[in-house]
Parts: sequence; C-alpha cells; structure tokens
Amino acid sequence: MAKGKFSPSRIRLLPGLILLLLVFTGACNNKKRDYQASGIFEGREVIVSAESTGKILQLDLEEGMVLDAGAPVGMISCSQQELAVQQARASLESLEDKKADAGPNIKVLEQQAVLNQNQIRILEDQLAALVRDETRLQRLVDAEAAPVKQLDDVRTQKSVVEKQIAVAKSQVDITKRQIEAARQNTAIQNRAILSEKSPLSAKLEQLEDLEEKCRITNPMRGTVLTQYAYAHEMVNAGKALYKIANLDTLYLKAYVTGTQLGEIRLGQDLTVWIDQGGEAVLSYPGNISWISDKAEFTPKSIMTVDERANLVYPVKIKVVNDGRIKLGMFAEVQWK
Repeated sequence: MAKGKFSPSRIRLLPGLILLLLVFTGACNNKKRDYQASGIFEGREVIVSAESTGKILQLDLEEGMVLDAGAPVGMISCSQQELAVQQARASLESLEDKKADAGPNIKVLEQQAVLNQNQIRILEDQLAALVRDETRLQRLVDAEAAPVKQLDDVRTQKSVVEKQIAVAKSQVDITKRQIEAARQNTAIQNRAILSEKSPLSAKLEQLEDLEEKCRITNPMRGTVLTQYAYAHEMVNAGKALYKIANLDTLYLKAYVTGTQLGEIRLGQDLTVWIDQGGEAVLSYPGNISWISDKAEFTPKSIMTVDERANLVYPVKIKVVNDGRIKLGMFAEVQWK
C-alpha cells in the first residue's frame, strides 16, 4: 500500500469513530455543571455528658438510633442521693409534729371566762335585789317602821356583792389576757420551728435536683453518632456518654472568594448538587443561614472557582435532608 493513503476498510470506520467521539463529548458536556463554591456537610452535634458520678445501671441506646427530645435513655446509680432525699422529706414533715398547739389550753381558759361571766350575772342579780331592799328599807326607816340595823345589814351585803362583781370582772380580764398570751407564745414558738422550713425545703430541692441528674435524658431529637460509655461502667460527672446530631437538617459549609461575597446574602436561596458517581447527581434547595464576617486562608481540601485566591469567607447553607445526605459528603453550590 502506498504511504499516506487510507485503505477502504479504514475509510469505512471513520464515520463510526466520529459518531462515538461526538457521543462521548456530549456526555462529558452534559455531566459538566457550573458551580460557584463547594464544601462539606456538617451537622449540629451535641455531646451528652453524665451529670452525676456513679455506675451506669442502664443505657438504652445504640449508634444510629434516632431519639426524641426528652426521651429517657439511662440511669446512673444514685442510692446516696435517694437516701438523702428521703431524709430531707422526713425532716420537713416532722416540723408539723413539732408545732405547738395552744388550742387545749385556750379552750380551758375560755371555759373559765364563761364561768366568770355567769358568776358576774348572778352577782349582778343579787346586787339588783339588794338595791331594791335598800330602797324599801330606807323608806321604812325614814317612817320609823323598821330598825336602822336591818338597813345597815343590807348595805353591808350590797358592798360585799359589789366587791365580788369587781373581782369577777377582773378575773375575766385576766383570763382574756391569758388567752391572748397563749396565742402569742404559741405563734412565736411555731415561727421559730417553721423558720427551719425554708432551708429544709431548699435543701430538699437541691437533693431532688441531684437525684434527677442521675437520670440520663436525651436533650434533642437526633441520631446517635458515637457512643462513648456503656452500662455497668463507672463514670464521673462531665464524662461524655454519647454524641447526637439532628440529621433532618444539615449545613453545607462552603467557602467563597472575596469577589463572590457581593453575590450572596443571608436567607438567599440556591441549589446544592451532590455527585453520586457516574451521571447520578442529587439536587437540593438550600438557604444561606450564616456568612462569616472574617476571611480565612484557603483550606487545601476546599476547591473554589478561583483556587488562586488567598482568602475566602466561610458560609453555611441550610439543607433539608431526605435521608440520602450523610455527614462529610462533598457538595457543590450554584446560585447563578
């Protein structure tokens, strides 16, 4: 075959090669997307720690488990706190038994006052009768129809009854003062006893709070990412038990250059792309929830449109997770 000339078989293959080349080029062009920034998904993680020191009696959780806010997940042994709470409650209840009751004494004094009042009424009736006798005898003596001695005897009896009435009334006043004094003394004594109630109540609340800290309660709805402790282990207050994060909403932390900063704003809607390999791409709506007010040096693991930029600004983009987004996934951001 002459040099530089094509054989008929090679000529027949050219249309197929050209078509294959066009299809491949089109596929590459279809896969190519314009994006302005990229980043990695993060979650708001919370490390739940023990609030009491003791042995873990129960810890019902596993990595990957979804927990609701306020769900009880375990218990730390706190027998000492329980005993202290029982003792404080008993001390608080015993204050009622220590209170003085002036009721019986006051009842006796009130009965004595009633008797004195009855005696006064009887004496006053006697005095009224003697006054009538005195008046009648005075007329008889004036008419010389009765001896003077009889009048004097009536007047003497009258004087005695008047003194008895005065003594009885004085006794009534004394009884009233005794009743009031009994009430005041009892109130003072009870105030001294009840003054212990406030510190005892505060102590009881403190002990009940310590007892409550022995219960391990999940603080937020989320998925258990890492478990650090297990049942039957000894823990101190502050030791991490597990890490949890709400994966229903994730945050893509991306970086933009200074020239791109003017193109975005808080609350701005944009599109987040996740490459699943091959031609599979997931698209999610996102919303810018945070823009840093300070520039940072470009991290080596982050790519931007302008990779030559010396400084970039981190931003966080809020994305609702449908269950397919995982922490640490790489994603691209498009807002144009």
